[in-house]
Amino acid sequence: MAVAIILSGTGTDGSVGLSAINGESGMTMAQSPETAKFDGMPRSAIDANLVDYVLPPNEMPSALVAYAQGPFIKTSRSSDEPRVAIEQALPKILLKLRRRRGHDFSGYKTTTICRRIERRMNLHQIEGSRDYLKYLEKNDAESTTLFKELLIGVTSFFRDPWVFELLADQVIMPRLREKIEGEAFRVWVPSASSSLRIGVG
Repeated sequence: MAVAIILSGTGTDGSVGLSAINGESGMTMAQSPETAKFDGMPRSAIDANLVDYVLPPNEMPSALVAYAQGPFIKTSRSSDEPRVAIEQALPKILLKLRRRRGHDFSGYKTTTICRRIERRMNLHQIEGSRDYLKYLEKNDAESTTLFKELLIGVTSFFRDPWVFELLADQVIMPRLREKIEGEAFRVWVPSASSSLRIGVG
């Protein structure tokens, strides 16, 4: 079990680590900005949609203990029973997501989807897959969150090397030569998960 907690601080430190832990189905929490002396770090984490709990410091210990005692952490991994139950409910869960979000996840890797659903159930202290189905039906926000968590963000857009060689030779390098040393050159890649920032030196 991996857990990340972001407390009062300036800047954006911690967001990269939160992303890594979230990607591995860990739990993340951040101090509520209004209780932080410096709200830069917690606000950055919250704005990046990487936080499961936003709480004042005095409420964090109980939330952490509750999560650690959740059904999919306390259950022994020697038993496949919880995973099998989720797999049986998976077609109905995916159908709900398709109806609400218009995206079909039926071709996604089952183990990855089940791990994400387990994480959501653990966060809400829901033990049974049927109970999670009911929760998903009643809470549109949960279907939105699950939808986002099942999507995989990848910053990798170099599948056609010759295209990028052409782009580098005829577009990027000429523009870089026009820049002065230390000036930033920004590149937006709309089909990837983030923008690129290149320092000129």
